[in-house]
Amino acid sequence: PAPPQAPRGACIRDYSELISTLLPCPVVRMADMAELRRRADEINLTHPRFREETALVVSLEQRRRHRLQRNALRLAQPHAGSFSVHA
Repeated sequence: PAPPQAPRGACIRDYSELISTLLPCPVVRMADMAELRRRADEINLTHPRFREETALVVSLEQRRRHRLQRNALRLAQPHAGSFSVHA
């Protein structure tokens, strides 16, 4: 019997095809995370060769949203050294 194959890594060509056809950036950014994960699972079932790439898309989008949320919280907090011109 043939030895089991190691899982392949994400491929830039497949990633490019995935985001240009099945998961375009505007769709990824507008969908909530639960819907994005559901869509990624659906793509994995219908197009198994994109498994690594869908995981990458979901991970990158989750990281992007976390970073934006963290920045928004930081901007909403008053700065310790700030002053008011209305004093």
